[in-house]
Amino acid sequence: FKSRVPLLDPADCAWVIDQVEAQAAKTGWTRDRHVQAPTTDMPVSAVPAIRDWFDDALSSRLFPMVQSRFPFAINDPSELRVLDAFVVRYDAREQASLPTHQDENTFSFTIALNDRSEYEGGGTAFERLRPVGSPPRT
Repeated sequence: FKSRVPLLDPADCAWVIDQVEAQAAKTGWTRDRHVQAPTTDMPVSAVPAIRDWFDDALSSRLFPMVQSRFPFAINDPSELRVLDAFVVRYDAREQASLPTHQDENTFSFTIALNDRSEYEGGGTAFERLRPVGSPPRT
């Protein structure tokens, strides 16, 4: 599934980035939380300023969106829980890509907080499928 409109308000996304970068300035970024595919990231739980916003975004937008795409697996959005939520800082000079890996969740999704005009590349590829948004392989 690739959304056609932003799932989150761009002003909220900019605020989240600011809050996470402020927290990282105090405590540093984590780089070793994920064994299979380590990223430079900040757990949402480590940024008190965004916790309430995140919980609201989950219950009002994100969980209902996931449930609408998988009604055969999810009866009600309130049944969903988050195992691991984090904001990743990608820098092509430090980490151009992640190794192929399998997330530890039944459902996993990525939401770009930056506007597409602010970076090049990015995206998610599924090993047995083509990358989202790319043409079919010939």
